[in-house]
Amino acid sequence: MDVLVIYDSFYGNTLRVAELYQQVFADKGISVEVKHVSKIEPEDVKNKKLLIFGSPTRAFRETPGIRKLLTKKAMPLTNRLVFVFDTRIDPDDTNSAILKRFVKWFGYACDHMEKQLKKRGAHLVSKGIGYHVMSAEGPLKQDVSMKVNQHVAELINHLHS
Repeated sequence: MDVLVIYDSFYGNTLRVAELYQQVFADKGISVEVKHVSKIEPEDVKNKKLLIFGSPTRAFRETPGIRKLLTKKAMPLTNRLVFVFDTRIDPDDTNSAILKRFVKWFGYACDHMEKQLKKRGAHLVSKGIGYHVMSAEGPLKQDVSMKVNQHVAELINHLHS
């Protein structure tokens, strides 16, 4: 199975999650390529069994680079198996009622990426996942590695069923 993780990152947190996916898949004997969104060309995705998109949540959305890629007409996303994740601050850590309300209204990067991928005719293999960071600049919370392990196992099950 060929897997491609396409990510964007500002402080390295989303890159770190992408690398965790690569490591966990590799531990299970599955090859994964990790590429920054700025380096992706249409031919990069053509022969991949699964595309994973990762973005930090910035202003309740995915990054402009990820957004541009997902709307790029030349990018072959129709009928592709996809999965998305984002990195985000947990509103419960901020004690901000306003942030909690904004998240309810506007969502996270995962929500917007899934919507765009569905619009493009891609097939989501599982609901997107958000990984929490301690602050906007990180670091990742301690449970992220364990959660990536669980999510990779779930993705493999979805792909083999």
